[in-house]
Amino acid sequence: MFVLAFKIAGPATIALFLTNLTLGLVARTLPQMNVFIVGLPLNILVGISAVLIALPILVNLFSTLLNTMWEDIYFIIRSMRV
Repeated sequence: MFVLAFKIAGPATIALFLTNLTLGLVARTLPQMNVFIVGLPLNILVGISAVLIALPILVNLFSTLLNTMWEDIYFIIRSMRV
């Protein structure tokens, strides 16, 4: 389950980390620029873009997850028979 959470959240997390790293460098080189005003819309744009780019991969991941889930449910129901 933990690995699955990393696979789902990984692309957006990495993209947002790199965006924040870049904004931190910009804030150090241009102290007169208000990075918070630029950063929030940029983070939203990068996060949505990362999810949209990773969506085809996530569809396959969710398909595999659902198939596994149905097999597990079937196993649990079979195990509950007396």
